[in-house]
Amino acid sequence: MQAVRGFESHPIRHVQLAKAHCNSYALHLMADQGSSRQDIWTSEAAMTLLGPLRLMDQAGNDLTPKARKTRAVLAIVALSRGPVPRFRLAELLWGDRGEEQAKASLRQSLYELRELATAGILTVSRESVALGPKRLSNDVSSFEEDLDAVEMADRLQEVQWPPLTDLDDLTPEFDEWLRTERTRLSALIQRKGTDAADAALSSEDAASARRIADALEAIDPLDERAAHAGVRADIALGDRAGAHRRTERLEKRLGDELGLKPSQETRTLLESRAARFPRSKADEIYSLPPQRAVRWKWFFPLLLIGALILAAGYISSARARPQPSRTLPSCPSRKSGRRRRTISRREFPTRS
Repeated sequence: MQAVRGFESHPIRHVQLAKAHCNSYALHLMADQGSSRQDIWTSEAAMTLLGPLRLMDQAGNDLTPKARKTRAVLAIVALSRGPVPRFRLAELLWGDRGEEQAKASLRQSLYELRELATAGILTVSRESVALGPKRLSNDVSSFEEDLDAVEMADRLQEVQWPPLTDLDDLTPEFDEWLRTERTRLSALIQRKGTDAADAALSSEDAASARRIADALEAIDPLDERAAHAGVRADIALGDRAGAHRRTERLEKRLGDELGLKPSQETRTLLESRAARFPRSKADEIYSLPPQRAVRWKWFFPLLLIGALILAAGYISSARARPQPSRTLPSCPSRKSGRRRRTISRREFPTRS
């Protein structure tokens, strides 16, 4: 009877204890089968942060919240290193409202995320919101792993930039946070990508290095280190013309957007790498000495003029050549086909 009264007085506490016992039993059961604790909390959902925010479960169902600020709460928690205080979320997303109204709006957003909290993906307390014990995979964390050149190139081909494109212009505070996160993610991807490109060049995989450099140029066109990797990959593949075009694009963008010039390392990269890699036939023609370059410049126009002169001479000689005479058979006309009958004077009667 006393136990029943204790249960009635603290029902929430007993429910929590029951859940803890169930989790402990599951841990012991998995341990007996030789599995680790991490296998229990496998990822049941995947989040896309590069591009529009999307949340999908293992069956392919879309779990993305409809409200933009609710998606923003999920993005802040996913990109944070640890628990995010509730007052921080309220400041970023509802800073233009009063304190009580901001707290109420945050509670409404967390209520929309209750299924994720129930599934163990989120942990919501009175003070903070954090990721739960179940792992929530996302496309940003994949770049923090050690990937080889081919895997890095494949991952970069799928990247949509910038991150969280559907969450712009929510509040000034959140826009500032978003700019900071985009800068951080860009630096992370550029660093990991250029490291993979350098490793690919060291292992003579210039094709993968150029794929990585092209993808990094689309993310940050002003990054010189990615441009260096691309130039080295172009030259290694014998495409010095492509290396020149890549350098010219970088120089133009730096001048137009920042009013700067490429570093001395970028300007001397083509000359320093010229002797280390073979050149293509097109590069040999474009890199001829000045006198030979002038000759090649006039070679094709003179060749075309000579061909036109030969064609004109052939046509004129063909016209001047005597043509054989042809006699057409004469067709009898109606007049020539008729026999004209002449009447002499004898046939006419004479008048006496």
